[in-house]
Amino acid sequence: MALLADLKSSQEELEAQLSKRMADFEAQLRASSPHADSQTKLASDFYAFRDLVWGLLKNMRQQITDCANSMDSMEMRYRRKALLFNGIPESVDNVSDAVISTIQKSLELPDIEASQIVLCHRLGEKSDKRSRPVLVRFSTYSVKATVWKNKTLLKGTSVSLCEFLTRSRQATFVRARSYFGMRNCWSTDGVITVKLPDGIRRKINTGDELDRLIQTFPKSAVRDASQTLPNSGTRAPAASKQTSQPSTSSSSLSKVLTRKQTAKK
Repeated sequence: MALLADLKSSQEELEAQLSKRMADFEAQLRASSPHADSQTKLASDFYAFRDLVWGLLKNMRQQITDCANSMDSMEMRYRRKALLFNGIPESVDNVSDAVISTIQKSLELPDIEASQIVLCHRLGEKSDKRSRPVLVRFSTYSVKATVWKNKTLLKGTSVSLCEFLTRSRQATFVRARSYFGMRNCWSTDGVITVKLPDGIRRKINTGDELDRLIQTFPKSAVRDASQTLPNSGTRAPAASKQTSQPSTSSSSLSKVLTRKQTAKK
């Protein structure tokens, strides 16, 4: 993936250089005399060459993107059996025992044993600010799916679960949650699901797919959707006014009757 990123960066630099040089040449061409036949033919050849170059670069860019997406999908399939456990303190010496304890007790899965865990270790460099996530790879996908299904049982504890996404998908996931909201974005088996302002759920894998959703739904539409109130909330004040009026009128009537009885006496 790093090699593809470097290749894409090199192509972008090449496109920038070609664009600048072609723009300079085009400016000189337009500044020259337009009546000369040689200049007209030169201009025609230049525009044909420019279109050819941009077409080739566009095809190369698309091939690089397709190759990167294909490799990302292959890497994500390799990660399908893995999960990240966040919140396990650094003071814990044996992270495998801590993970098994979390699975059996907090996730209420006593049948899952240490033999069903193939790999278990922390990721990244040690930091004093927060504990490093623990990467856990299970023996089968079904075991991983069972653990992932019970992740909501960890609510209220210091431990949380997340999928082991590739770098590009993790970046796309973070962008999606930042734009559409944390509650409207989640991942399942490496596929990112976005709940759009119109209520439709769209599955995406790449940053380009997210960019198209952002263009379709500007920030104003996302903000308006998040601030929309349910119908019951708008009707509540009217209902409270209707119920308060009868009690006020009955109280006034009782006072008038009391005064009349006192006057007769």
